[in-house]
Amino acid sequence: MKVKSLLWLFIAVVFFMAACDKEEDEAPPVVEGDGTVEFRMTVWNQTPGGSKALGFDESKSDVHTLNIIDARQLLTKVEVTTDDIASGVPSGTINWVTLFTSDTEKLATGRNVTLEIPSGTYTGFRVTQRNLMYWVCMHENAIIELPDKNISVMPDEALLTNYFGLDGLYEIQDGAFALANANEKLGSFKIEPNKTTRITIRINLKTIDWHDNDSSGTWTDGDQVSNRTLPDGVTSMMDLLVQ
Repeated sequence: MKVKSLLWLFIAVVFFMAACDKEEDEAPPVVEGDGTVEFRMTVWNQTPGGSKALGFDESKSDVHTLNIIDARQLLTKVEVTTDDIASGVPSGTINWVTLFTSDTEKLATGRNVTLEIPSGTYTGFRVTQRNLMYWVCMHENAIIELPDKNISVMPDEALLTNYFGLDGLYEIQDGAFALANANEKLGSFKIEPNKTTRITIRINLKTIDWHDNDSSGTWTDGDQVSNRTLPDGVTSMMDLLVQ
């Protein structure tokens, strides 16, 4: 499946939930106390359910279809909330809990965090990330990193903030949330006192085309990427794997 835009891709990269079901469930009774959340990140080609083959037919002279085996990015902050994010809700009324802060680029598969947060059912996410990121791929038995942008018309170092509720991706208009994309659903996760919730966030993008426009065999100015694809039968850019 071809993916036309990366606008929402790495948002997800660090979102957590303890249930696979993305449909909204009835909220459980409030239980006080802290619980532990452990999360990891990975990509499709690094999981048992994904393809382990790292090679493709690269018969085209200048265009190579490469497996994505990791991603390098700067996620500056990830926050979650038990408050409802819905159209018309003032953005300033949400109470956020910080899960992650960083000023350093990291590989997706190298991002592992364990922390305690208040118990409850978390249904909203706010993620801030840098526009520029890198796809880590295998080309002729060597690792190559392909730069890419979430929004092509924005500067590399621009920071993007995105909001997710149970029913989709939101933006802020006139100080209130407005639904921007109902297809980008992340669901929720539950934290219980004295229990550990373990989650792996998998980026489902599988391949990308690298246009080696000068036929140098390495990434140089003027090269391009295109045709980001999902595995057959997969429709979401990410999945939540619960152990």
